[in-house]
Amino acid sequence: MNIDSKMDLGNFYAAKRARAENDSRVNCLRRDVGSFISKLMGMTTPNFWTGFGENKEKLTIESEDISISVGPNGPMMRLSSNLKDKLQKPWTNALILKNMGKAHILNFMLTKLTHKWTLTGKWQLTDLVDGYFVARFQMKDHLYYVLTNGPWVITNQYLAVQR
Repeated sequence: MNIDSKMDLGNFYAAKRARAENDSRVNCLRRDVGSFISKLMGMTTPNFWTGFGENKEKLTIESEDISISVGPNGPMMRLSSNLKDKLQKPWTNALILKNMGKAHILNFMLTKLTHKWTLTGKWQLTDLVDGYFVARFQMKDHLYYVLTNGPWVITNQYLAVQR
């Protein structure tokens, strides 16, 4: 695939997404979706550092937040507790999901989980490699609902949920 066809494909997906956003049937089911593929294609994805709009500060790393040294087992990098807190904050209400069987694509999983969970607040689903997904929830109650009301079954296969 040459560069021009990649650009055409990116424009195709951008136009398709714009049409979908104007369709009221799609907007009633729409959740914030982040995809590795859409990021590669230059499409906008949710910013995990800003969460769900409650905090707009950017992640900044100061020189005193990281110290690199050589220990007995090789190079070591130590992170300050302030930096660790900044890195962990976006993932406090997140779960790792894995369908135990056939791997499914992001849109399929998003549709199935939206119908199964029927959550009222915002949540995001991001695909990872090898059929893993990350689900981030705006409200901690939704996280506990998904974590405790299983087992969840999608297409006759169990969904493994881990915090």
